[in-house]
Amino acid sequence: QNVHATSLAQSTTDGPHPVWARNLTGLGQVLHIGDTGLDYDSCFFRDDHHPVTFYPEVNPSHRKVLTYIPLEDEAGNTDHTDGNGAHGTHVCGTAVGNSLGTNSRYNGMAHGAKMVFTDVGPLNGEELFLPAMLRMYLDPALRLGALISSNSWGSDVPISYSDIDWEVDEYSYNHQEFLVIVAAGNDGVGGILSPGTCKNVVSVGASMNSMSGREDMPSFSGVGPTYDGRIKPDIVAPGSTLISARSDGVERSNQCLLEGKQGTSMATPVVSGAAILIRQYF
Repeated sequence: QNVHATSLAQSTTDGPHPVWARNLTGLGQVLHIGDTGLDYDSCFFRDDHHPVTFYPEVNPSHRKVLTYIPLEDEAGNTDHTDGNGAHGTHVCGTAVGNSLGTNSRYNGMAHGAKMVFTDVGPLNGEELFLPAMLRMYLDPALRLGALISSNSWGSDVPISYSDIDWEVDEYSYNHQEFLVIVAAGNDGVGGILSPGTCKNVVSVGASMNSMSGREDMPSFSGVGPTYDGRIKPDIVAPGSTLISARSDGVERSNQCLLEGKQGTSMATPVVSGAAILIRQYF
């Protein structure tokens, strides 16, 4: 459950949330998330008084979504939804979800923060769709005040320095105020997925989501070293069966569903949310 993961990331015991108790919930902070889509009428993100706007429009009054950047593929097809039980809504719930209902125990790590969301698919397929130049993916979020980018996706385990690794490293180097956080991947001893192998990102592995197992990594969590011998992942967080927001794939259903998922994709928003809390503190 998110309640265990958020507690384990804040405390040495399962249950208390001492960081939240000090009014550090991400208020005033903006997180960038890129994923399969967002079911923004879920109770964890919905605002009954302010609509979600689509980039380049921005709605600073919306309680959760500053703007939604829809997917657009090479053919000009666009999408701003998340499929039934899809990946993105769950990830967003763990990072910044804040329920309007009675299930607040499943709120995200930085439930007081807002997000800039980038839809990267898939659109009528299984592969994510990223812009040809990665700065086109990150620039809008940075311009809108997001200084942390959470990315629960990756490609193959690289055997050399890939183009996307170079792009992410260059962007991070040229924007020192901007932190890119990336899932290490679920290939276990097979290695770390790109761009989790980057030199200038925080690569996130998974730990067990319980007090007794907090120092153990599940077998699926990608481990290093990288192809050139660097130690990765940089950090681990609970990623073994987190219950978070669920998409039903239906627009304007105003649902409040939950589901469990596991993977380094689930651990990454825990770390990203924690980074938001650190930014709020300092």
